Parts: sequence; structure tokens; C-alpha cells
Amino acid sequence: MLVLSLLEFRVVDLIQGRNLSAEVEVAAGVRSGHPYWKAYQNRLLGPVAVGWMARLTGQPPASVYQAFCFGLLCVANGVAGVIFRTASGSSVGAWGYAALYAGLFVAFQDPEWLYLWDYVDLITMLLFAWAVVMGRWTTWQYMALFVIELANREAAQFIALWLVLAAFLPEVGTEGRQDRPVDWLCLGAGVGLGLAGTAWTHYIRNVLCVGEIGIVPRQEITEFADGQFFMGRVTLDLLRAPMNLNAAMVGLLLIVLGSLLWHARRSLGQRAWKIAALLTAMVVANLCLSFVYELRVWFALLPFAVCLVYRWQTEVPPVNPPVHRAEY
Repeated sequence: MLVLSLLEFRVVDLIQGRNLSAEVEVAAGVRSGHPYWKAYQNRLLGPVAVGWMARLTGQPPASVYQAFCFGLLCVANGVAGVIFRTASGSSVGAWGYAALYAGLFVAFQDPEWLYLWDYVDLITMLLFAWAVVMGRWTTWQYMALFVIELANREAAQFIALWLVLAAFLPEVGTEGRQDRPVDWLCLGAGVGLGLAGTAWTHYIRNVLCVGEIGIVPRQEITEFADGQFFMGRVTLDLLRAPMNLNAAMVGLLLIVLGSLLWHARRSLGQRAWKIAALLTAMVVANLCLSFVYELRVWFALLPFAVCLVYRWQTEVPPVNPPVHRAEY
């Protein structure tokens, strides 16, 4: 996994190396209250950790930044190896899925931006996707992951959304039977976390942000709730360059996700439509709130693709399969 991480980081550095000084500046801006955009101000986990490491080691910020990013890649690949090794019982299989995850991360690079919170998402969203697809986590585990991701960025709201979706027709036992239509604890946790996350994000952005340092194309962006609504810009980009290669990558990812979800639907049971609703919400959020041609904004979907591949390939056959006459 260390070798895989080193090779992955080498490729990413070749693509992103020229942006290193700017990315270090963005992280420092979050710590000082001068983010590139105000919408970045709440993304504290990575920048604060890098700041602490720089002070403790006395090393140049750029070197600490790169070391921290490499460490996050190692952790992400290690987590992938552990969860797939534990689930499949095969070291070779675990290596294959970890390599697939690393390959997707490299494939979705573009030469524009790559932030610290994107690296953290490689870990948190992988754990989230695994929990969602495999259905083995408790509400409390989701809540703990929510707190960590909220410190990283507002994508934690997708965890709250999943708790709301999971609350309806909850699964009980191995056969997916429901003994009640709504899990009220799960529903309450999801709604409560969603409201708390919104309040926290709004509070941090307004309390810590002194001023933006980025040049924001105001004429193409509608601001609301301390964030930006990009749908106008997205529409313009699509009209100007409908054959954009990055757009093709996004389209391919969405087609693959839909196909994987369809093929894994039997083993997912009731969770199939819930996962479809979750992924739809994530796609709509990206279309409305981000530059869709910055492929990094689609990183959160990559672990779902890998986990759905695993679920499809290890699909459990029906408990009582029909007996064919020839076999009988």
C-alpha cells in the first residue's frame, strides 16, 4: 500500500505540482480567516492540522503540506485495503480494490485545483460509502463520522441525509424484513445532525471569515447562505463546450454508477432505492453548487463506485433458489 500510495502521489504531483504554492496559500487563508471564498472558511480540519504540524516540526509550510497529503493518501489506501481484506478474506482482492480506488482518484485529476479537504474526503467518504453499501453501521457510528466530516467540509450533510433515508422501512435481520415503518431514532438523528451542521457551517463562516482573497465572478454566481449557486455558470459552460473532456468523464462516472447500482440491486434490497436517492442528491448538489468541470468535486462519488463494484461481484444468491428439473 505504501508503494501504491507513492506511485499515486507521484502522478498527482506531476499534475498538481505547479499549483502547490497556491494550494498552501489557500490552506493558510482558511486558518487566518482569509479564505479564497467564504464558502471555504468552515473547512478547518486539514488546514489546521497542517498548521500545527508546521509549528511542531519547524519545516517549510509547502513541505509539511506535501507530507500531510501523502500521509492522507497512505491512510486512504490502507483503509481501502483493510475493509476489502476483512470483507473478502483475500489479500489479492483487497489490493485490487485499493488499486482501483487509487486509479480513479488519479483519473479524475485536473490541472486546476486540489485541496486538503479533498484528500481527507478520500478517507471519510470511503468509510461512508462502505457503511451505506454494506449496511453494517449503527446510527452512532454515522454520527461520529458526521462530526469528523463536518470539521472537514459541509459534505457531512450527506451523512445526515442518509440517516433520514435509512430511517424509512428500516432493515431488520438478514432477510431485510421491517417490523416498523420508521426508525424514529435514526430519523431524529438525521434531522438533528442536518440542522446542527447547517447552523455550525453558517456560524463558522461568519465568525472566522475576515475577508475573501479570491476573485469571484459575481455576475455568474448567486450567493446564498454564505455559499454560491453555480447553476448559471454550469449552464454557460455546457453551452460553450458541450464536448468538454471533463464533462465526458463526469457523464461516464454517472453512467457507471447507475449501471453498478442496477446490477447490485438484488443484494442491496431496500437500500437500493435509498442509495439511488442519496447519489441523486449528491449529483444535484454538485450541479448547483460547484464548477462541474473541476473533477475534484466528483471525488465523493468514487468510493461509491468501488463499493458497488464489490457488492455486485460478491452478490449473495437467493436463500431458496429455484430447482431446475435437469439438476433435480
